[in-house]
Amino acid sequence: MKLTDNTLLRLLSLLLCVIMTAGALAGCADNNDPGEDTGIGSAAESNIETEAPDPYKTLDNPDVTFGGKVFNVLSIEHDSLYTAMDVPGITSEPVNNAIYERNRMIESKYDFTFRTETDIWQNTSAIMERQVEAGASDDGYDLIMLICREAYSATLKNYLRNYEDLTFIDLNKEYYFSDINAQFSIGGKNFFAYGADSINALGQTNCLTFNKKIASDRAFGDLYEMVNNKTWTYDKLFTLAAGSVEDKNGDGKLVLGEDVLGFIGDFDLTIPTVWVCAGEPLIAKDEDDLPYMNCSSNDRFFEATQKGLDAFASNYCSVFTANDDKTDVFAANRAMFYCGCVCHLSYLKSMPEDYGVVPFPMYDENQGAYHSRLVDGWIHCVPATCKDPDMTSIIMQALAYYSYNTVYDVYYENALTAKYVRDQESVEMLKLILSTLFVDLGDTVWYAKLRAPIVDKIVADKGSTALASTIKSYRRIIQGLCDDAETFAEGGKVRSR
Repeated sequence: MKLTDNTLLRLLSLLLCVIMTAGALAGCADNNDPGEDTGIGSAAESNIETEAPDPYKTLDNPDVTFGGKVFNVLSIEHDSLYTAMDVPGITSEPVNNAIYERNRMIESKYDFTFRTETDIWQNTSAIMERQVEAGASDDGYDLIMLICREAYSATLKNYLRNYEDLTFIDLNKEYYFSDINAQFSIGGKNFFAYGADSINALGQTNCLTFNKKIASDRAFGDLYEMVNNKTWTYDKLFTLAAGSVEDKNGDGKLVLGEDVLGFIGDFDLTIPTVWVCAGEPLIAKDEDDLPYMNCSSNDRFFEATQKGLDAFASNYCSVFTANDDKTDVFAANRAMFYCGCVCHLSYLKSMPEDYGVVPFPMYDENQGAYHSRLVDGWIHCVPATCKDPDMTSIIMQALAYYSYNTVYDVYYENALTAKYVRDQESVEMLKLILSTLFVDLGDTVWYAKLRAPIVDKIVADKGSTALASTIKSYRRIIQGLCDDAETFAEGGKVRSR
């Protein structure tokens, strides 16, 4: 998605509401507080009566109906992110209602009915495989939701439809994440793509929260200004983190949850972030839109990653120890910085002290631009055995379009006052984060073969592992994965790895 200011406001509005809902589902949100109505851009504000535009007029879909057909969708169950295609009915929760109304609008326009089911994400890939191997059938799923790494794997196995066959999908429209989708294409072709209906991905983007009281007490200065001036770097982050510590009981030790630490986060959300946010992925794309190993002899990759690992191994950080309640530690004023995902902001509603949100910094000022790591995401994919690709593409295009133009609009004026972002500066920071999404194929689609084992080795060695030798040990695996993508792009059969 080419993120214009208007697009960012729409994305941010929906994202903040997703954050609110995530908190509600976790038992800590107030569904009945819609926020303050600012009346931005309303007809009442200008005293001019205007006719509401017809949202159908700008959707580039043919004027067709489907005669009451059923459209079968399998989505993923998730208790804190929006992954379901449909909802049972109207409730007191606004996002639920917007999705419900969006779907009824599309059904009415095209004369069909959604039939939706959900399953756990660990099952949907096998369901896709069984359906494709069995061949097309009238009761098969038209869309099946997969986590992005399994969507890529399904692509290489020829289980997914080429988007070139989905005639009425235009990935250049503003309601698709064009920059992200370009990372997942193979040889210039997409077999799955993020649209505005993929709202779960927005919450699965890295961000940093910081404790404003600690920052004020230590006279750290204005972090927002550092971000805007592009002086917000790894050196600055870790210098402030080191200067934040406080040994509460004076025993000479810094203990997570008892003393004040400078930087906390779970290793899976922090270690890959240091190379991704430096703009140095494990695997990048070449001029032929094919993946290649970026990390083998890339000095900047090693310098940036080692700088993070050295900091994480310091006594003022807690990264290598697994701990599921680090958000609670941050909320209890026991850390200056917490590295997590945007969706984790919902857990900070009751935090007594004020906090702010900033992107993960640049490696150095020469980098020139921030990169925000997209950790994961689930996407509705089209099985290769789809019987009616035209109908499917029309419905998918409508889902992306109406998510962008109706679901977002429900919150366009209200969401910026959501409780989980407490100042306008943090709103601007979230806009920046959403405009700088960055994907590393080695971190996402090849998570199981690369990111997970590499990070596990680093954690086991508490950051003291020889990074270069660790990466070198995966050179053959990385090259094999890149070769698989090239073989697929050339029409060959990819062997199972």
